[in-house]
Amino acid sequence: MKATVAITLTAGLPVALASAILNPRVIGPDEPTDRYKFVVSIQDSKKAHSCGGMLLDSTTVLTASHCFRNTTDAGFVVAGKTNLEGTGGVTVKISTLQRPLHKPYNYQPASAKDRMSDIGIIKLATPIEKSDNIEYASLPTSDAVPDGSGELTAVGCTTLSWTGTKGDAVFTVANRAEVLLEQQPISTCESSPLGDTSTLICAGKPGKTVCSGDSGGPLIDSKTGAVVGLTSISKRNDDGSSCTGAGLFTRVGSYLDFINENLGERGFTDGDNQRVKDEAKLAVLRPGLLASCKKHFQVKYSACMNEATRAFIAGKDADKSKVYDQEVAKCKAIHAMGSACDGCVREAKLDSTAETIIQCSEAGKN
Repeated sequence: MKATVAITLTAGLPVALASAILNPRVIGPDEPTDRYKFVVSIQDSKKAHSCGGMLLDSTTVLTASHCFRNTTDAGFVVAGKTNLEGTGGVTVKISTLQRPLHKPYNYQPASAKDRMSDIGIIKLATPIEKSDNIEYASLPTSDAVPDGSGELTAVGCTTLSWTGTKGDAVFTVANRAEVLLEQQPISTCESSPLGDTSTLICAGKPGKTVCSGDSGGPLIDSKTGAVVGLTSISKRNDDGSSCTGAGLFTRVGSYLDFINENLGERGFTDGDNQRVKDEAKLAVLRPGLLASCKKHFQVKYSACMNEATRAFIAGKDADKSKVYDQEVAKCKAIHAMGSACDGCVREAKLDSTAETIIQCSEAGKN
């Protein structure tokens, strides 16, 4: 049982990819499914379905980077629905779109070392919490996937509902569609240069694949439940009427560092749009962080000097002046830490707190 993905056909694509398309759809599903409650619909500003994705936590969605061609931070993520025409579910505004730093999506790798890197993170403006209909996906612990005899499960959707194809007939199912797959040799998918194939998974066959609407959706290890791949590229037949053959999936385990850096309320990005948004928010946060940091060290410095002076006045030792000078030196070191507040605040992130700024100043990192 198998699945496959696709990318947009645009001017300038190599001939070998001329039959590839954006947003695949499950072909030959084994059954509709209300499992995999971490699967979401990524939608444009008009709330039209564009791609699939999966919730990793309350503010993080994993998807294919090529989906960002049709999705912007004016779009939405819909969770908790098995039928996009049905009621219920949770709709949340997209906050930012993020790609692996220095490794943007590359549909035409120039060398064997280049990665396609068809993977991206969406950060949500409002958290989506777990519920009876919403779960978070499990990540693999490495880049390993089941071998040729192992089973993989692809899950997909389309603009109107979760659909599939039996033979030449397209039919609609009420729920998400899933299809079982087995991994194929990468050579089965290598009709054009793929670059670093260690970051890819090939799976599927004619009659068992994905097509329009499923890009960015999960490829799941059926035994462990971990998401090992993302739907990326599939091919249409010559007249473009159907998706055929095995398809390529981004190997999730190859990007665990990127994913882990972006989990949680904050995340990191190389996008100019995100930097602009962050700067506006940080401009509001920095004055308070700086004031708290400086006040902390001023209070400590004053207490230190008061104690040094008290000890000097009460002292009877002939060397009390020397001891006093030593204590004053310690107090000056505290004062210097306060001077480091400015540098630490300049490097603050959106999740920085007064405590983390103080720790930075104490460590002399700026």
